Amino acid sequence: YSDNRIQLKDRRNYAQFWNSLDALSENSFYEASNKNTNPTVEEMQQYILAQLRADLAGEARRFGVPLIATELGKPDWDGTNYDFTTTSGRVQDTQEQADWLEAMLRSFYILQQNDGVNVKGMFMWNMHTRQQLSRMGVGSRDFRERPAEDLIGLWFKPYSG
Repeated sequence: YSDNRIQLKDRRNYAQFWNSLDALSENSFYEASNKNTNPTVEEMQQYILAQLRADLAGEARRFGVPLIATELGKPDWDGTNYDFTTTSGRVQDTQEQADWLEAMLRSFYILQQNDGVNVKGMFMWNMHTRQQLSRMGVGSRDFRERPAEDLIGLWFKPYSG
C-alpha cells in the first residue's frame, strides 16, 4: 500500500488502516550522529536506537505486528552516517559505511532482545550487478568488496550452535 498521506507522524489519524497491518516497516536511513564525521559504532548505535525507539518500536508493540527494516544501507563516503544525500566534495570512507551498518544491526538486535519488538527481517539497499559494481566509485551503497561485506557475513552466517 502506498499513499503519501500515511506517514509515521500521521499514524494516529488512520487507526482503521493501522489496525489492519500485517507488519510495520520503514526505510532505514537513520542518521547516526549530530554531524560528527567520525563517531564510534557505540555512539552511532545509541543515536540510532533512540530514534528507532521513538519512531517504530512502540508502534510495532502497540499493534502487535513485526518490524521489517527496508532499504538498509548508506553510501560509502565520509559523513554518510548523518548525511547520505549531499554528494558534492565527498571522499570515500568504506569503514564509516560498515560502522553505520554495524550500529543499525546492533540497534535492531537490541529492539528484539531488550525491547520486545518482533524484528522479522531486513532488506539491504542497494545491490548492483558485478559489472555495475566494477564501475562504481564513491557513493555506492553496495557493500560487496568493502568492509561491510565481511560484517554482513558475520551477522548472517549460519548458526552452528
